[in-house]
Amino acid sequence: MALMKMLVEKPLIEGRTKLMLEQGGERFKVGTRDGNMIDTMFVDQRAKNSGSTLVICCEGNAGFYEIGIMTTPITCGYSVLSWNHPGFYGSTGTPYPAQETRAVDAVMQFAINKLGFKVENIVVAGWSIGGYTSSWVAMNYPDIKGLVSRDYSNFYPLN
Repeated sequence: MALMKMLVEKPLIEGRTKLMLEQGGERFKVGTRDGNMIDTMFVDQRAKNSGSTLVICCEGNAGFYEIGIMTTPITCGYSVLSWNHPGFYGSTGTPYPAQETRAVDAVMQFAINKLGFKVENIVVAGWSIGGYTSSWVAMNYPDIKGLVSRDYSNFYPLN
């Protein structure tokens, strides 16, 4: 990850800055049960019609919220919470299944308990390794509004 960070640090900083300045994004560090800190970005669009729905974006392997899929739901007017996987830029830990599930659970709890979204107003979107975490959310929070997932990481068990 150190080499990856060196290669993409400038675009990540630019992407984060753009999200904050142009979209009003707020960066939060969310703690997990195993002591990791997960780097998140929240764009609140509840003042807009579709903004009462929160889209939680789970990026793929070597994907980062700073340059990832969150721009699409933002453009559509949804509130968006995206996060970097354990060990990815700004987050501590390692991207193994146990830490991944604890990370996405912490992100869900943050969305519900700190940001004030109801589970039934949350859509989870993910691809690749984010397909694993978004599927985990759907299994453990069955009342979510929806799931958009593309999972290329077939080697992860679902339990």
